[in-house]
Amino acid sequence: IYVSDWLNNRLQIFDETGKFIDLKTGEAGLSKWGKDKLDANPEMYGERDRAQGLEREKDFWGPTGVTVDNEGNIFVPESARNRIQVYKSQSPTFAGPRL
Repeated sequence: IYVSDWLNNRLQIFDETGKFIDLKTGEAGLSKWGKDKLDANPEMYGERDRAQGLEREKDFWGPTGVTVDNEGNIFVPESARNRIQVYKSQSPTFAGPRL
């Protein structure tokens, strides 16, 4: 069972009996489109560096839901960053159960 915890900016993971197993706080990097934008606007690199000092880019910020597709990929939309973090089913960074 996956629970999007908006207030605490995390994804909680429970087994089928409701026992807590793990939590994830996000692992996103800069997207291909973000890299393209920075390459086209080099002055934005400095702005991005200053912003990263205030908050961690990879972490969830306002996760509003969670869904799992037929292949076991996990999708977590974030309201504050207007993005969706995706955990691939075979990702070594996701140690949660495949229920």
